[in-house]
Amino acid sequence: MEVMQSVTVRQLVNVDLSPRVYEELVIFAVVSAVVDSIMRPTVEVIGHKAHGAVPEPGSVVIARVTKVLSRMASADILCVGPKSVREKFTGTIRQQDVRATEIDKVDMHLSFRPGDIVRALVLSLGDARAYYLSTAKNELGVVSAESTAGATMVPGKLD
Repeated sequence: MEVMQSVTVRQLVNVDLSPRVYEELVIFAVVSAVVDSIMRPTVEVIGHKAHGAVPEPGSVVIARVTKVLSRMASADILCVGPKSVREKFTGTIRQQDVRATEIDKVDMHLSFRPGDIVRALVLSLGDARAYYLSTAKNELGVVSAESTAGATMVPGKLD
């Protein structure tokens, strides 16, 4: 059972509000029951800014390739599922994550070019700077690209 109510800061002395610091004197919160059969009130604080989509492992993203190296490509994540992102998220497509077979024969410069739009699966958070992405399924990969002459390329069939 959830009840919307106004709570003053003095009433929240023993409540963990997460690492964020709030300077407002009055907080509007949702009070709900906690599990473990002990009924303790909890407070959920939602920021005033609407948050955009955030990539999670298992989600499909749309990204723009920004840099191609011999063993990886970097990309800016534009959308997570059908929702656009509001913050900048970077993804890395490693050579072994481009396709499922003949991984050792992948040439990153033949697979991607800066400016390509790709559909990729988020594998994991990766390092502190980028998510690890994969295009190793038939429904994933480059969805929009331009040739070196500037013409829009058309997807081909896999044989």
